Amino acid sequence: MAHVLTGSPFGERFAQERTLDGPHLSFDLATEVDRLKREAPWRERGHNAITLAKYPDLRFVLMVLKAGAKMTTHEPDERVSVQLLGGRIRVHAGGRDVELRPGHLLAMDRAQAHEVEALEESAFLLTLSWPTGARA
Repeated sequence: MAHVLTGSPFGERFAQERTLDGPHLSFDLATEVDRLKREAPWRERGHNAITLAKYPDLRFVLMVLKAGAKMTTHEPDERVSVQLLGGRIRVHAGGRDVELRPGHLLAMDRAQAHEVEALEESAFLLTLSWPTGARA
């Protein structure tokens, strides 16, 4: 396994030994959410994230936000999806607000500026996809 330092939109994350790519990766998302909520960034800043898988053209990031926490506006080069696992969030995108509840999925094309706000304590899976050959 490689020594990997993963990051999040909220700052640097601790390093841990685990693989981020491979032919088969499996995750228990409920267990991962619980672990994120036991870590210092959750207690100290009200948010935490971990990159679960990272391939040249695809990335999966699990995020947890306390009520009222926000991911500031950004305009990614990649396609993005947000799948809400628990809680309730509002995504400001394309000049409109989309409220997501557990089980909802929002897909956004490239270059779509968006902001995420947790209306209550929430967990979501962020998926990012680049065109083949693009640099992630």
